Amino acid sequence: IKIKDDEGFDLSREIIAAYLFGYDLMEIKSKQNILPDQREEVKKTTQQLIGMEIVEESSKTIILQCLISPIALTLEKTIDRIFLIVSQMLKDAILSIITDDIKLANNVVDRDEEVNRLYFLCVRQLRSSIQDANIARLSKITPVECLDYRVIAKAIENAGDHIVEMIKTFQNSIYKNQIKISTEIKNRLSEVTEMIFNMMNKAKRVMTDHSMKLASEVIGNDKGEIKSKVNELRSIVEKSEFSELSQPIDTILDLLIKISDIAGVDIADLIF
Repeated sequence: IKIKDDEGFDLSREIIAAYLFGYDLMEIKSKQNILPDQREEVKKTTQQLIGMEIVEESSKTIILQCLISPIALTLEKTIDRIFLIVSQMLKDAILSIITDDIKLANNVVDRDEEVNRLYFLCVRQLRSSIQDANIARLSKITPVECLDYRVIAKAIENAGDHIVEMIKTFQNSIYKNQIKISTEIKNRLSEVTEMIFNMMNKAKRVMTDHSMKLASEVIGNDKGEIKSKVNELRSIVEKSEFSELSQPIDTILDLLIKISDIAGVDIADLIF
């Protein structure tokens, strides 16, 4: 990777792209001495990439090496880990909102960095499996499964981003303005979140068990029940004495619906 002075050159993006394409060794070069802020950018970027380490440095070069084997952590385990983190992020995000816990809210946002790291690893593993038949054989994964796993990984990663958006809505509105939330609204938010949490886990089981029955439940019953509960909650919020609560809660509910669609319905739909 040659460091350029071009306005559109993004060193971090170049490193991430090489990582995603499965490169194990990267040499970052510069005609002049590498600047301190460029070294810091390389360091921060490698921290986003599981297994990637700086193994050698000089005034004009930095050598990066990926020290993790493509089959050291299976795709199933990587995706299971992303699922686990994001589903718990969802529960803790709503808990932080209904308990007005800003520390927990900040912790949820921090966890999204680990989701991104695992997503990058997942994409790297998938591309390695597609490019190398031996890796695919050892990973026991078919080309069709690679496509499904990519959709699943992206769906969960997007769900994590939506959860962070929920937290930002809480931080910038409800917490900042000290808006009160009634016990009924808190209870209903918890109820909807628990339904989505269960739906996500059911969608995950659809992929592991290849269950058409579970898929039909997620796409049919669960989706309809969640939207019905969300609409009921919208109606309650509209009638609430705290009018300033309407917009932030509406935003949170929109995001909850998006999460249920992409991390529940879209994943379950892959079986058909």
